[in-house]
Amino acid sequence: MPTEAEYEAVGVYDPEMLNAADRLSLLNWLSDRGFTLQEIQASADANALTRLAGDRILSGGTPASADAIATYGFDDEYIQQLSLAAGISPGALPVTESTLELFQLFSAAREMFSDTSALHFLRVMGSSLGRIAEAANMMFLVD
Repeated sequence: MPTEAEYEAVGVYDPEMLNAADRLSLLNWLSDRGFTLQEIQASADANALTRLAGDRILSGGTPASADAIATYGFDDEYIQQLSLAAGISPGALPVTESTLELFQLFSAAREMFSDTSALHFLRVMGSSLGRIAEAANMMFLVD
């Protein structure tokens, strides 16, 4: 697990913050669940630390290895293209097994529809799911 100094060095933690103890707890929780310091930093840079935590809980998985990506026949450019269309900042979140399954289903859809149409549909889905997640988050914060 990274130390406070390591968190500070990558800019994800400041002990002078008003909520420093809570932030440190979140960072340690993420680290305990297998997120690397680089993943935490990328997510913090995208202002998505709580989303990172939620995605881990909801997916129930651990980050997929590069071998799993290769097994499904995806390359980095393909993953980046799909991530952007789905509204996920590339590199901000680990690619989980459930994400790979979604991308595999999308790949099958590409066989029936044009890339343009399939990517447009994925953008609509990503936007809609983002709005649903935002509404759920607000409901959670309010109550």
